[in-house]
Amino acid sequence: MTQKSTPSSDRKKKRKKIAAALLRFHKNLKHTCGQFVKANEWYGYLKNHLEPILNEYGDDMPPETLKKIKKALKLTDESKEGIDQACQALKGDIASLAKQFAGRGLLGNTILGTFLIGTLALGGLVAYLKLAAVTLTLTNNGCDTMTLSGNIPINLPGLSIPPDPIRNGESATLTVPPLRATIDGTTRDGITVTTFGFTLRFAVDPEIRVVLDGASLNGKRTAVNLGEVPTHTAVISCN
Repeated sequence: MTQKSTPSSDRKKKRKKIAAALLRFHKNLKHTCGQFVKANEWYGYLKNHLEPILNEYGDDMPPETLKKIKKALKLTDESKEGIDQACQALKGDIASLAKQFAGRGLLGNTILGTFLIGTLALGGLVAYLKLAAVTLTLTNNGCDTMTLSGNIPINLPGLSIPPDPIRNGESATLTVPPLRATIDGTTRDGITVTTFGFTLRFAVDPEIRVVLDGASLNGKRTAVNLGEVPTHTAVISCN
């Protein structure tokens, strides 16, 4: 028995296609910006890579965003510097638009659960994780100096860790991919984080308290979705 197509499912399928096309273009653009010397090179590139997307999906895009993107089709400064600026601006607009169609929250209740697994190849997944990364402000409250760099055993796309140590009373900002995770703080000597097929265990003394976005992680299991909001806070307290 075949499943009937509904207007809602058709819209979701189309959003997947648009998001995939935008992510592929964003990845291509990221590696191409800075290589254009003449205006005709830039226009030729847009004709081959951007215009087909606009012709096929332009009617489904927000008018104001579409207007900003179309500005790239007509340079106001045809010098190399002007082209570079236009390319960087377009890259940001495409990233913003891709987020709108993909939704926030990897493997959440948006279309991304099937979108990332069934539609994108690895390159597209990496591009999404990088462009949709969120920020996490980590505060050291009464603990010895903390060094994050070199102590995270995996290197996920979108993960950026400050190189400098975080001293008592100081804060640092990380960027992290918008993943769902399960955090297990029920053991006395550590916290286990499970996300996207990875399980990471961090040794934490029983006296240390860890709070994420105002909620304690100690003594319980917590499900978090980092993609729900663009900014997060974490406080590690030792006093």
